[in-house]
Amino acid sequence: MVAGREGAGRAPVDFADRRLVHRGQHGPHPDSARSPRLPVERRPGRAHRNRTAVRDDRVRLIRPEDDPVVQRVLIEVLTEFGATGAGFSDQDEELGAMSAAYGAPDAAYFVAELDGGIVGGAGIGPLPGVEPNTCELRKMYLLPAARGHGLGRRLLETCLDEARRLGYRECYLETLAQMDRARDLYVRFGFHPLEAPMGDTGHFGCNRWYALSL
Repeated sequence: MVAGREGAGRAPVDFADRRLVHRGQHGPHPDSARSPRLPVERRPGRAHRNRTAVRDDRVRLIRPEDDPVVQRVLIEVLTEFGATGAGFSDQDEELGAMSAAYGAPDAAYFVAELDGGIVGGAGIGPLPGVEPNTCELRKMYLLPAARGHGLGRRLLETCLDEARRLGYRECYLETLAQMDRARDLYVRFGFHPLEAPMGDTGHFGCNRWYALSL
């Protein structure tokens, strides 16, 4: 299940932690020539000025030491939306070890930082029960204080770019009706609503489903 927020501005993504590996069984995406297949060192996020202060934000790959914080953030947002218990992602075994769960060559998880602290994240991974060229946008959440800064949009952009690098042709997501601002963001990125879920995520508590051709 995913939740995102709209905003303005860009921040660079730190790819220095890891090599990006193509998903070999279904070949490179036709647009992959327009983006680098190997990571490059990128400078830290720029400082952005708002009305009262300078803030620093960036999106980067998850690290093992991030796991406890990411788990707390995800549970806090899930609780905010009443999305806990059977059928929701707070029951997923991977929640306590996200860096390991998304360390496979066909997956990735990114965290969003604001003023040095982790305030959200989002990931890409294979969608169980469907053709291997379809991925799932997973666990996209931001804390309330981090919304409205453009981090949701940058997380989504980063995940979709990564999905294309990995050779996926389609991206699926599932969310909730009450996450209306998140759903608006997905539609602006070209996701179209589905009448029924795809694959076998186990998240039967979700009631809105979307897909995007990559």
